[in-house]
Amino acid sequence: MKIILTLFRRLGFQPGLGQFQGTVFLLLILGLRFLGAFQFLEWRSFDLFLRYRPPEPTDERILLVGIDEASIDQIGKYPIPDRDLAQLLKKIIEYQPRVIGLDLIRDLEHPPGSSELQALFKTTDYLIGAKKGLNPPVDGPPTIPPERIGLIDAWLDLDGQQRRVLLGAQTEDGFHLSLSALVAQEYLKADDILLNNGFKDPRAFRFNQTEIPRLTENLGGYIRLIDVDATIQTILNPRGGKQAFHFVTMQALLNDQVDPTWIRDRVILIGSSAASIPDYSKISATSVINTTDKWVYGLEVQGHAVSQILSAVLNDRPFIRSWSEIWDYLWILGWGITGLRLAACPYSPYQNLGRWLGLSFGLGGICYLLFLVGFWIPFVPSLLVLTLNSLVVKSCYEYQRKNQVIAAAKQLQIEMLENANTQLENR
Repeated sequence: MKIILTLFRRLGFQPGLGQFQGTVFLLLILGLRFLGAFQFLEWRSFDLFLRYRPPEPTDERILLVGIDEASIDQIGKYPIPDRDLAQLLKKIIEYQPRVIGLDLIRDLEHPPGSSELQALFKTTDYLIGAKKGLNPPVDGPPTIPPERIGLIDAWLDLDGQQRRVLLGAQTEDGFHLSLSALVAQEYLKADDILLNNGFKDPRAFRFNQTEIPRLTENLGGYIRLIDVDATIQTILNPRGGKQAFHFVTMQALLNDQVDPTWIRDRVILIGSSAASIPDYSKISATSVINTTDKWVYGLEVQGHAVSQILSAVLNDRPFIRSWSEIWDYLWILGWGITGLRLAACPYSPYQNLGRWLGLSFGLGGICYLLFLVGFWIPFVPSLLVLTLNSLVVKSCYEYQRKNQVIAAAKQLQIEMLENANTQLENR
């Protein structure tokens, strides 16, 4: 506290009740932020910024193929038999895609047609399978080589929202990449862009000069995450707009009701798009499968995860990252001092309120613009300390000024009485 008080004096603040109260508010906000008390509110501000970003064009590199309710009804069961899945894969292979990502767990055979499907798994070297590596682990297809099987584990925040995606994890049988990372790696390999370790962070992933920021225990609105030690995660930056990707159903594709250019040399992701299959989560993006749903399907999450890697590497689209932790706290400190400066100025209550509104909108605008270029910085604690120090502390300064006026009036009265007394004595 002595350091902050000394800083205030050097900035021109006069000692008093207002300065003391402002210091208490500032230390309180910094302490609560350090303890993670604003985490839920910061997540909400993150979601709000995502919702109100400018729309982005459709990522033409990715096609989602959904096994929907109509397809399941026509087939008569789920998981769909191996024969039907093999038929779908053969139809896709005819159009010559660059990579196929299978967002389905196929650790067991589902006859009939198992031998036909296993043969496709063996011979299609650009087909990426899926497995769960954590809580609890579930194996991928046994005939797909382990290096072509990606993890599809997902993490939800405490409010049930998904804001981060897995890139790789240490499992019981070694380190494995995620499905989205493997699909992106296979796609970029054709352009001689290879996956390596990061320059700044050796644990992070890098494609050429593009380093994917790794989610650490303190980043943006996250405070002391406990599940990032054995995993490589990054913050999900979903594609904005109502049509992030092209989407077709399984039956539409089998009936050739699809534009061939959506498939040729593209990323094809296959997964469930049926509401009866519990494979969906909440993210701040509009579903391309069903725009009326309040969630997006796991297939779409994989699409967003692949798209953000390809768009960053090939189109310089930013990832979500943050300043170092010390700069976060200096940012909050700066807005606290700005609020105290405002409170110390001799404005009327209405003028003070107007200036506070202007500063608040300015703070929100700065945070939003920085978010658009990929920086998630503290908004909620900065706004709160600005509000407390500019509005609440203002009353303390007004009380202090009122006492100073009363004291000055009393002093003047005493001086007048002393002058009158001196004149009487002289007479």
